[in-house]
Amino acid sequence: MKSMLPVFFYVFMIFISATLYMTYGIKIASLIISVGYGSASDASLVIIALAIGGIVAGVFFGKILEIFKKYSSSIGLLIVSISMIIISLSTSMPVTLIGGFLSGFGFKIFMPSIIDKINKSNISNKALATSLILVGFNLGSFISPYASVIYQKLAGFDSLSNLFIVLAIGNLILSIVFLLKSVVKTELR
Repeated sequence: MKSMLPVFFYVFMIFISATLYMTYGIKIASLIISVGYGSASDASLVIIALAIGGIVAGVFFGKILEIFKKYSSSIGLLIVSISMIIISLSTSMPVTLIGGFLSGFGFKIFMPSIIDKINKSNISNKALATSLILVGFNLGSFISPYASVIYQKLAGFDSLSNLFIVLAIGNLILSIVFLLKSVVKTELR
């Protein structure tokens, strides 16, 4: 059980990151409509760009992991944070599509890098650890509609652009936590 303690940290962090990430999918159509540069159907293009970003990250994940090593999870969340800032400032579909692509790309670097850390660790029950990680992600995804209301209240404004700034800050904080964890060398062993 002691060897599973670091896994619970990752489960919690993935839970929080999933609520942030899935809020993007819930609110992107409303943002595009409220700013006035597209329709709800245009938002589906952004979701497609997000999926394509995830596919591209998957294709290059091995190389990215080779280059960035233990910093991959932090880099992935930093990319997601940047994408949220791009989306919050966007006033056109092409810029929002770039933000969507980067969001999918960054998150699909983050999640697999955590699974990779577990697979390379000395944890005796890697299958259980991986399952817990996925449970954390799925629970975060499940409550994201409710979390998005909390995040919007944290933004302090009715503006959806401000909500995406809150999402960017949340992802940036998580990125810094993962960076510090990597620097302090308290990774899974």
